[in-house]
Amino acid sequence: SSSGRALGAGPGCGGGAASGASSSQESGARGGNAWALTFVSNVQLVRASRQRSREEARKTYHWTYSAKAVKATKKGTESYSQGRQAGEKRKGEIDGTARSAKQKFCKGGRRAITQ
Repeated sequence: SSSGRALGAGPGCGGGAASGASSSQESGARGGNAWALTFVSNVQLVRASRQRSREEARKTYHWTYSAKAVKATKKGTESYSQGRQAGEKRKGEIDGTARSAKQKFCKGGRRAITQ
């Protein structure tokens, strides 16, 4: 019933508060209730969408969804050590890129926002 409301209409955004409220407390409660109802509605919508997606994937692509126990990783294998080295190399690349981007961003120092 509340699917026509905006996602970001939270309390304080003017979402659902009555214009002729007798006190600010009353209007705040109404706005909070409207926000809570919108949130619950959105959660239900997401769950239904996820269920439909799973059913469609099952029908179209014959995919299955089930919880399976994860096998323990064998750490003494050549494949494991190669994957670990590749992961560490990639992590170093990401950290280096993040570090250089941070240095570039912070180079000019902080500036005040003016209009």
